[in-house]
Amino acid sequence: MRRVRTRVGRGALQERILLFIYYLTEVKGRNEVGTEDINFCFDLLGLERPKSLANTLGIMKRTQMLLDAGSRRGTYCVTEKGTAQ
Repeated sequence: MRRVRTRVGRGALQERILLFIYYLTEVKGRNEVGTEDINFCFDLLGLERPKSLANTLGIMKRTQMLLDAGSRRGTYCVTEKGTAQ
């Protein structure tokens, strides 16, 4: 996270979430990531947790198609489009 320059303001939250999910799935080998994992990443880095994480994830999945649903409810993985971001 420190090596990757992220946006400030609009789009920064979604970009961070994509980075967290990408890191946990591609680097750490997780199949999918849940909201508790994402919140843990925010806590670990000392960042403020999103007020409406579920809503943001829904937008990223349904509207922007950056995420796919995992095998269990409330879990996600990054799509090819999300990886390209």
